This record gives sequence, C-alpha cells and structure tokens, in this order.
Amino acid sequence: MRVNRHLKKHIPFKHSFKVIRLLAPRERRSFLLVLGASLLMGIIEIAGVGSIMPFIAVAANPETIFTTPPLKAAYEFFGFTGTRWFLAALGALMLAFVILRNAFSAFLMYIKVRFVQRCRHTLSTRLFTAYLGQKYSFFLGKNSYEFSKNIISEVTNVISGTITPMTELATYGIQILLLIVFLFTVDVASTAAIAAIILIIYSGIVFSTKRKLSKLGLERFNLMTLLSRSTNEVFWGIKAAKISGTERVFLNTYMPNSRKFSKNTAAEEVIGTLPKYVLEAAGFSAIILFILFLTLRAEGNFSQVISSISLYAYAGYRLLPSVQQYFRSLTKLKYSAPATEKIIAEFSLEKNAETLPDPDLPHMPFTRSVRLEDVWYTYPDKDTPVLKGISLEIPKNTVAGFCGQTGSGKTTTIDVILGLLIPQKGRLVVDGTEITDANRSAWQKNIGYVPQSVYLSNASIAENIAFGIPPDRIDREAVQRAAEMAQIDAFIRRELKDGYDTKVGERGVCLSGGQQQRIGIARALYTNPPVLVLDEATSALDGQTESDVMEAIDQLAGKKTILIIAHRITTLKKCSAIYRITDGRIEASGTYPEIFGGE
Repeated sequence: MRVNRHLKKHIPFKHSFKVIRLLAPRERRSFLLVLGASLLMGIIEIAGVGSIMPFIAVAANPETIFTTPPLKAAYEFFGFTGTRWFLAALGALMLAFVILRNAFSAFLMYIKVRFVQRCRHTLSTRLFTAYLGQKYSFFLGKNSYEFSKNIISEVTNVISGTITPMTELATYGIQILLLIVFLFTVDVASTAAIAAIILIIYSGIVFSTKRKLSKLGLERFNLMTLLSRSTNEVFWGIKAAKISGTERVFLNTYMPNSRKFSKNTAAEEVIGTLPKYVLEAAGFSAIILFILFLTLRAEGNFSQVISSISLYAYAGYRLLPSVQQYFRSLTKLKYSAPATEKIIAEFSLEKNAETLPDPDLPHMPFTRSVRLEDVWYTYPDKDTPVLKGISLEIPKNTVAGFCGQTGSGKTTTIDVILGLLIPQKGRLVVDGTEITDANRSAWQKNIGYVPQSVYLSNASIAENIAFGIPPDRIDREAVQRAAEMAQIDAFIRRELKDGYDTKVGERGVCLSGGQQQRIGIARALYTNPPVLVLDEATSALDGQTESDVMEAIDQLAGKKTILIIAHRITTLKKCSAIYRITDGRIEASGTYPEIFGGE
C-alpha cells in the first residue's frame, strides 16, 4: 500500500508543467511556437486528407465534376476545357500538398529539436550553477558523482522523458484532433464508431500500464544512482583496487544492478511499443469493417463508395501512426515522472545559491593580520560543536602551525579562516574588517591552498598549475615563476621531454607523490597570493620527500603568510607559532620548544 500511495504522486502532466515553468521566457516562447506550428501541421494534414476524396471521385467518374458544385465552380473559374486536364490539376494539387506537408514536417522537426536541446542546455547549466553556488558545508557528506549524474544524465533524461514527449503530445494530439473533427464532417456515425473502438483500446492500455510505468521509472532512477556509484568508486580508487585485488568485488556489485537496469529499460520499451501493434490491428480492422459496410449499402453508386473508402484509408494511414506516437510519448512521460520529480526538487537549491564570484575580482587588501574571535562551529545535522570558542591572531608573513588528533577541529579552524565555513558564533577578521558574504570572495583571492591529495587533470603541466584558467589565457611567465617557488621548475624543464606542455596523465599518474605535491604548491602560488595554506599537504609523503617539499616552503617564509596543518609535529619546527587543538579548543600555543620541548 505504501508503494502504491507513493506512485500515485507521479502524475506525468503535473511534473511536465513544473518543468515548463522552470524554463526561461525564451524557451517558453519557443514552446508556444512549437504548438503553433503543430496546429498549422494539423491543418495541412486535413488539407492533404481532404484533397484525396475529390481526386479519387473524379478519377472514378469524371462526370462528378459537373454534379459536385465546388468542383464545377473550380472547373469553370479556371477555364478548363476537358476533364482530363482538370484531373491532372487535382493530381498536381495533391502532389503539392504532399510536398508542402513533408517540407513543413521537416521544419516542425527542426524547431522541436532546437527547442528540446536548448531546454537541455538551459536546465543543465542552471542546475550546475545552483550546485556551484551552494556553500561549502552543503557538499560535506555528499557524493560528487550524484551531482555530475544529475547535471548530465538525469537532466538529459528529464528532457527526453518530459520535454520531448510534451512536444510530441502537442504535435500529434493536435493532428489527431483535427483529423477526427474533419472525418466527423464527412460521416458522423462511421467516424464515431472507429474513434470509439480506438479510444476504448487506448484507454484500456493506458489504465493497465500506468502504475507499472511509474514503478519502473522510480526503479530506473535508483538503479542509475547505484551504477554511477559503482563505476566512479572503483575508477577513483583504481590504485587501491589493483593492489588489494578487489576489482571483481566492484564488478560483482555492478553486474546485478546493470542486469536490473537492462530489464527495466526493456520493460519500458515493450510497454511503450507493443500497443502499437494492438492499435494498428484495431484501427485497420475498424476501417475494413467500415469499407464493408459502405460497400453493402452502396446500391450501385460505387464512385462515391470508392472516394469515401480512399478518404478513410488515407486518413487511417495518417491517423494511426499519430495515435501510436501519442501513446509512446505518454508512456515516456509516465516512465520519467519519478526521476523528473527528483530533479525538479534539486532546482529548489537555486533560492539558496550564492552569486558565483567574478574570476577577475580584485583581492581584499591584507597588510596586518588575520584573526579569529571566539569562533564556534557546528556541522549541519550534528548536535555537538566541533569548534568551541577558538580565538587566535596570525600576523602577516609569519608561519603558523596547527596540530591535534584526528577530529580535534584543526581542519575546521582552517576552513573558517579560508572563508569556507561560516561560524554560528564569533568572527573572522582581516585587518580589522569582519569577513562577511559581501567580501568573502575578495578575501579568498588572497589565498593559495594545497590539499593533502592534489587533484591533477589529464592535461599539461602548465594547465594543471594554472588550474581553472582557459588555455589561451594562461600566463606562462606566472606558471614558471610559481614552479620556481615550488622548486619544480628545474625538473620540468630538464627531465620532461615536452617541458611545461607534458601531459601528466589522469590524476597525475606519471608523476611521483612529491612531484604531484609540488605541482599543487605551484598551483597555489600561480596568482602569487599573500597567504598559503597547506592542509596536511605532506602527510602522505615519505620522510625525505616531505623534507624536500618543506624546503621549498621554507624558501617562502617571511615572504608570505603560511598556515600549515600537520600530523607529524616535526613538520612544524620552523613555525613562528603553533596551535595545538584538542576537542575544539586551543589547548596550547607558542613556539615549537615551548609546546614540545627541545630546540
């Protein structure tokens, strides 16, 4: 019962209209253009179907020209002198309608495809922007693969399963409606009988499959999440997987979900396609019965029967594929409703998204010190504060170290200084100015950050140092200057065949751990920021490599404000001040000898 109640929420048209409301005014106008073009297409279809009847009637019995007032009026108005020429003109008119219909059908397809792809671009870009605009705390505890899955694959599925079917429903719905109205003007009883047969069968199929489709759609969304997780986790940790020999564990996790996904997709395809054959059989059976009925009551007037038969046969030829496509689009709409609901919910993040900072924003002046004043911070969904009244001051161009056990709060303290976390109580103050949402981005322009694990893309050394900068805007002099300060310039120029244009491989597999960290330091120094933060940047390195990296850092002492988080306390020997944090409080502060003893 719980599942059924949940599935009833997935009303396809409701979610479709929500998606339409998400669109920008330009896309909404395009949708109205599609509707208008669909209406015109329906009128052209009627003209094409309507032209078949007089053509067949005249071909079967030329005398029909003189017994049918509209045909007689056209014959006399255009000055025809023979029935054959008039028949040829009717044939040419039919041919013109066929050409016009196909040309306009191609144009309608073009504007629909343009509209759909513009919607995909707009919605994926908006969702990407909404994610990027969230505060740093939003991303804590979340999986990055879900963001990329939603932006790329799920938005595409929403478009292919909602916007595209909506345009198809509009196109084929208008054509079906206008054709049926036209046929009613020809023969009310026969058209009503044929329409009733198709409608009964169609309604039965829709009623019997709607709940199954909603269930399949919800299952597809969840399976896609599981598949994305399986593949991303193993490839992000491929080194550990290879060493531990656990590749098959990940494969065995992937396989059953992939199998379920295949069955799910196949079921949706069958439900969406199989009724085509039922509708086709029912529709043509109704038309055949209609033909037999007309023939039996013809009483010798077979020319009229032939023209009526031709009209309904051609109308059926045009109508049934439209009905089939209409049903297929409705099937897609229902199947996509659960995923659409979830993606629509993601767009609610837009109201909390911050404006993305201007890459060319000037940095905030920093001349004296950065200070924390009685800072308290509690992570979302947690009850216990991780920082409990932290107060400290770091003068410019000094080296400050932070140490403490895992979970003590040292990284959180640095994240507050970085402006990533906003304390619930207390202040971050730079040169006497409190850091707020208004000046946070300007303060962060002063900071170069080196994480414990440096992410390197499969690009050149220069592109990785100037990370996030378009290749054509990279300052090569700044790249080399940063590499020199990180003491990796000589290695790049002398030992790499292509120098700064050398590709590093995905995640830097072509470089050693120490070289990756130096690239990370060079990246942090590319803009020559006055503040450099090393967040356990040497904890994964061996003793000698750590010593070499710290030697590069020592060269910057007195020139920049350096903040170092370290597990190994020996890394902090040359710090001007060290803060030992325990249980969210500063337990001790001072120089290395004052805290740890020795020289």
